Amino acid sequence: YKCGKLKEVSLESWTIVPREAFYECVSLEKVMIPAEIQNIETAAFSHCSSLKEVVFEGRTLEGDDNGWGIDDEAFFGTALEEVELPGSCVRVNREAFGNCLKLKKFILHGSGKNVANQKLGGYAFDGCSAMEEVYLPRTVAAIGSVLQGYDLFRNDVKAKIYAAEGSEGHTYALNRGLPWETWEE
Repeated sequence: YKCGKLKEVSLESWTIVPREAFYECVSLEKVMIPAEIQNIETAAFSHCSSLKEVVFEGRTLEGDDNGWGIDDEAFFGTALEEVELPGSCVRVNREAFGNCLKLKKFILHGSGKNVANQKLGGYAFDGCSAMEEVYLPRTVAAIGSVLQGYDLFRNDVKAKIYAAEGSEGHTYALNRGLPWETWEE
């Protein structure tokens, strides 16, 4: 927690970003996440109010590699304006990007596997009042938690959903009356 004036960090050789590792590092502006990442734990970068850029290096999922995930509130309350996740990210948990008031664009690339294996948790973008565009690949299997009534947004955000026709993203947009446009990756 004692980040001082840390402005940029490259997490080379890290496979896990521990719970609350950079919590409230208010001077932190940029983070580099390596391709070898396995998990970004709960609140790892939560309340890093100056964090404007996160660069995620991707990797191709092959064999037994099931990808990596982002736990609850990992980037809660940051200053991110755009997030682009590689296909190796297969899980974005509850409020992972919650309260990111400047977040306008979210892109999740397809996993490259022939199965729908990516999931977006409930309220993943709760409080992201500036959200305009959400790009979801055909490999997304679940959005929010239907059983618990959780959605991507808890407020009345009307972001445009870009997704393939007939995909989970397309169905999500139709069921919620959100603007939709086709996007094939």
